[in-house]
Amino acid sequence: MAVASEAPRRRRWADLVVIVAGVYAIATTAWSPAEFFSGGTSHEVARETNWVFAAHVAGGGLALLGLAVAFRDTTVARVLVALGGLLYLSTLLTLVQFPLGAVLSIVVPSLMMLAAAPFVGPMPSPEEEGRRR
Repeated sequence: MAVASEAPRRRRWADLVVIVAGVYAIATTAWSPAEFFSGGTSHEVARETNWVFAAHVAGGGLALLGLAVAFRDTTVARVLVALGGLLYLSTLLTLVQFPLGAVLSIVVPSLMMLAAAPFVGPMPSPEEEGRRR
């Protein structure tokens, strides 16, 4: 019985990781991502601040869209989450300097998306995990 409930549990945790990383990616645009990780000197840290905004919103949006698509097709959902992680990671290409805050705020969420992508699927019900409702 424990083996049968392992895949749904893994799927649930992967979905939660993608939700957190996707919402974080989109939420950082509210605080201007270039300013957020550069401490107010965005023109000295990033070459193309417009790409930073676009990559944050598109990367997080693709990850969250992947979770919505997971109910229909898990393969497409996994591809969307992986593309979101790669797009978010591409923000590193615009950096001129690499302050620790910038690298951590980009690399950690994007690697979380990429690591969770193979396990994304529809959120399991408690019965699928072997628990009662």
